[in-house]
Amino acid sequence: IHVFPQVISHYDGLGRVYVYKEQYLDAINVLTEFLHRSAVRPPSTIAYMAIAYFKTKNTKRSNEFIQELKQRADKGEQGINIYIAIYYSAINNKEEAFNYLDQALNTNDADLIWLKQEPSFTNLHADPRYNTYLKLVGF
Repeated sequence: IHVFPQVISHYDGLGRVYVYKEQYLDAINVLTEFLHRSAVRPPSTIAYMAIAYFKTKNTKRSNEFIQELKQRADKGEQGINIYIAIYYSAINNKEEAFNYLDQALNTNDADLIWLKQEPSFTNLHADPRYNTYLKLVGF
């Protein structure tokens, strides 16, 4: 982001990397900068902010972000349920993760293509339901 600071999508990607590396404060800083520069609030950014805040024990802020996603999904916005599933998997709430994976399948979320590669779903791999989802998505 230092080389091309005007390319704001780099902030979203870097924020995700920080979450995966468990550098949650860095993730919050980068994703906050992204949200300040962006005209939109991508579901991915909001979900990773929720994860980072949860992991830093700021459940109030975490809940604010995840509630935003739930409200947007309830209003019919597409492509959100997969990110709610990622959030719940990342905080180790497997039942809610599978619940939102069901909803992502029902709404045909485009980002289900990342189901097999998403690091936040690693803790679901041992559950037989995970393989069922992989088959339903086409893997």
